[in-house]
Amino acid sequence: MLLKPDCILCNYKAALSAIRRLTSDETVVRGLFSDLLQIPALRGEEWNVMSPEVFEVACMKISAAFGDGDPFKSLKERQNRKALDIQPWLVRLVHQRPEPWLNVQCFLVLSFL
Repeated sequence: MLLKPDCILCNYKAALSAIRRLTSDETVVRGLFSDLLQIPALRGEEWNVMSPEVFEVACMKISAAFGDGDPFKSLKERQNRKALDIQPWLVRLVHQRPEPWLNVQCFLVLSFL
């Protein structure tokens, strides 16, 4: 789906959230946000692109600013460890119920809240 006006706001919010996870330095946050304002699609000047393409450009700017190909690598590793730590408990919980697939669906819904 092509970029819509609502997508611009969501892209800004997601990018700002990502930046704030990487730094608490407000000068850096403002500088990066100013860089994001230079992306034509985020200024409403380019509509023939999809939202994920626009966010990819934003992420590349963020990565470049921190000099790291994946500034979220350590965060992803921590989150994966946490998920793997609770996986056995979740599997037992799902299999203890009479309708395991219903439990799986509930966990999926809860994971997006």
